[in-house]
Amino acid sequence: TAAGRLSGADPEDMVQIHFGEVEYMISEMEKAVAASPENFRFYNSLGRILNAYTAQLIGLSGHAEMREKAEQTARQSVAVYQEAVEISPTHVIGHMGLAQALIYKGTITGETDLFKESLEVVLEARDIEPRLFEPQQLAVQIASEVLDDQELTEELFEEAVAINSRWEGNLKDYLE
Repeated sequence: TAAGRLSGADPEDMVQIHFGEVEYMISEMEKAVAASPENFRFYNSLGRILNAYTAQLIGLSGHAEMREKAEQTARQSVAVYQEAVEISPTHVIGHMGLAQALIYKGTITGETDLFKESLEVVLEARDIEPRLFEPQQLAVQIASEVLDDQELTEELFEEAVAINSRWEGNLKDYLE
């Protein structure tokens, strides 16, 4: 970054500083979860941090150390979101976070069955609140980009558009 170049900092040092900050946030959220184990918001916040961190680590997974850390973080994120969904089974955001965590875990571990599981979780979220666009979009996106199943993509697209025809423009790109 420009700031890194101006400060003379080594880019690898900057990454380590950033990761140190993220790991600190994770540890603080873990404390909050431990102090209030029935608070969905704490689980959701921890899961969001873990998912974002996992995404960054996956980008660096060419290094064995980063790959190992990505796998560990993905597993933790799945566990956190599973707990969040257990605490608040009708909270769509928890399901959406769990679906993303499952995709990350499947990406880093090669467990492709997790991709289908992620779609099942998103479909649960969609069933909880079918008028929300985000679960509809994520379901179509998973079918298209993760599962590469054109027939399923078209089916989910049609179901979504039947609920709200204004979504057609936003979802049609997944059909190609």
